[in-house]
Amino acid sequence: MSGISWTVLAGLFRALSVFAPLGGKQGEALQAAMTLAATLLERGEAGRHELEKLCADIDAMVAQGREPTPEEWNGLLSRSDAAHEAIQAAAAEEPVGDSEGGTKG
Repeated sequence: MSGISWTVLAGLFRALSVFAPLGGKQGEALQAAMTLAATLLERGEAGRHELEKLCADIDAMVAQGREPTPEEWNGLLSRSDAAHEAIQAAAAEEPVGDSEGGTKG
């Protein structure tokens, strides 16, 4: 995404969601959807920064024409494990929705 930060867009969703409940039950569902979208955008922005740092580290090793040291391998594995855990935790979270068959999957 270029031109506007995902964090700024997430903030906009959160700000607009304040007014959504004024539409009654449908407004409440819209508020839940906007809040979920904001959360996903925030996580995506954080993940993007981490991925960019990881790629920069690997690019530096490639540019130097060398393989990672044992310590760097351990660091890469730790970062990979942390990313995997974050994905699993996000997947395990219950979707936002109402109990009457809304967006809940």
